[in-house]
Amino acid sequence: MPSLSLCPWRARCARHPFLVPGVLLALWLLATIGIRPLAMPDEGRYGSVALHMLLSGDWITPRLDGMPFFHKPPLYYWLAAGAMQLLGAAPWVARLPAALAAWTMSMGTYLFLRSHAGPRIAGRTLLVLATMPLLFGGGQYLNLDMLVGALISVTILAGAHAVLQAQRQRPFRRWVWIAYGLAGLGVLAKGLIGIVLPGGVLLVWLAWQRRGADILRLLSPVGMGLFAVVVLPWYGAMEQRFPGFFHYFFVYQQFQRFAAGGFNNAHPAWFYPATLILMCLPWTLWFLRPLWRRSSGPAARSLPAMGAWGRPVPPDSAAGLDRLAVVWLLLILLFFSMPESKLVGYILPVLPAWAFLVVRIGMGISSEQPRSSSASAEQMAANACSPSPRLVGATVLGAVALCLATVIAITLMRPQPAAAAARWLAPRLQPGDQVVMLDSLASDLQFHLAKPTPSWIVSVWDDPEAMWGDTWRKELWDAGEFDPAVRQDNLLTFTQFRQRLCSPTLTHTLWLWGSVDVERTLPLLAHAPLVWQAPASDRDHRRLWQLTPADAHRLAGCPAPVSR
Repeated sequence: MPSLSLCPWRARCARHPFLVPGVLLALWLLATIGIRPLAMPDEGRYGSVALHMLLSGDWITPRLDGMPFFHKPPLYYWLAAGAMQLLGAAPWVARLPAALAAWTMSMGTYLFLRSHAGPRIAGRTLLVLATMPLLFGGGQYLNLDMLVGALISVTILAGAHAVLQAQRQRPFRRWVWIAYGLAGLGVLAKGLIGIVLPGGVLLVWLAWQRRGADILRLLSPVGMGLFAVVVLPWYGAMEQRFPGFFHYFFVYQQFQRFAAGGFNNAHPAWFYPATLILMCLPWTLWFLRPLWRRSSGPAARSLPAMGAWGRPVPPDSAAGLDRLAVVWLLLILLFFSMPESKLVGYILPVLPAWAFLVVRIGMGISSEQPRSSSASAEQMAANACSPSPRLVGATVLGAVALCLATVIAITLMRPQPAAAAARWLAPRLQPGDQVVMLDSLASDLQFHLAKPTPSWIVSVWDDPEAMWGDTWRKELWDAGEFDPAVRQDNLLTFTQFRQRLCSPTLTHTLWLWGSVDVERTLPLLAHAPLVWQAPASDRDHRRLWQLTPADAHRLAGCPAPVSR
């Protein structure tokens, strides 16, 4: 009978409560992962670095256009290159590590809350978190922010779980070790914030509750050794291969960029609170619900049960979990609000705490595992004013619609012609042919061509002002500092490019990629064969020119070879 055939599945779901939500969450995060072209510059840059690892066979050194690229550590590149080795080089495959990170953050939060707050609050928090547009978009964006955000989150959760296990007289040391291992992966994902932020959140949370013994429990020599085993091999290898790496990565990229101004994306201090409010709609509106119900008694008691600010509370109480969420949210918000340069993705680590507070404050849902009479009273009062399923369902539908509409709008508003150009060029590109990028770094074109040979990048490399700031030119020039020979071969001024056109060693076709504006800097393009151009919707009017060796010599006005 059909009902009997479902029994094994029901029993399995009962034994593994993460199975159904885990599968549904995966399907949701993967639903639109492949409909967008690569967004520039981030997705093209990081995707091409990962693909170069796969094509070159060098899985140790991240390279951008053939030069060592140390803006970020290698974890995302390893995951993306591994995925592309299994499934092929495609944008949606390169985005899989971001989707996996969003899934891990969400499911880690769900399992932690299911263990310490009960299935109801865990399920609601997962529902809120998964349908936040900021998480949905971050899980489909090919850069490192979602990955490090997830690792910071699960490191906090593992450390908090270890503390709560110790409070209940249960085995906890392996969770301390897991927290250190996850922190090591966080450092391999984006640097020191992988351990500084989760360590800071746990320290402040426990200090607030005057739990010095629990702080000492988290200081594990075994965990520190595991952290070192995860982190030191790659960082040590890079310093050994490229002397000066430590200073460039830790001093310049980590500390100076954090403390100094002058970089792109400068925003005021209120940028992240505003981002969180707007990019988590419609769930943010739930914070207004207690105000609407302020006149009723139960609504007044739906606020988190943090207790008196200065009074210690047990970490495994409702107040302990609420305090963890508040510290998690505020400390990371404050940390990333201090520097002038701010990017939306930096705030992804606070999303689990934000979603939990939506459920606790907005919906007024309390823990289902009270540990005292006061906790039971608080639970009963809060649950008395829980929202109707219809209201929650309407919010879910609105959130889903907003997530999908955002992805579709970005797809329509930001056409990227590189994929179409690559489809045209790939069958015509012969071994030995050279792709030349004119005053641009079209890393999305490099990704779609899947060509291991670096491109020539022609630009104003002799202009010191062009090397200042936070630009693609500065990224390439810095990368070239670690391999001057490759930089000399690949980064050409316009004068050097004209000279190379006249070189007798030029024996293969050149494919020149650039915008129509570059013709003013390189007049010979007006007479070069134009073989492909982007649709009119491309605001940069990008084009592709073909130069055979004979065309190159003729258009560059090269002197005729001297006959003997």
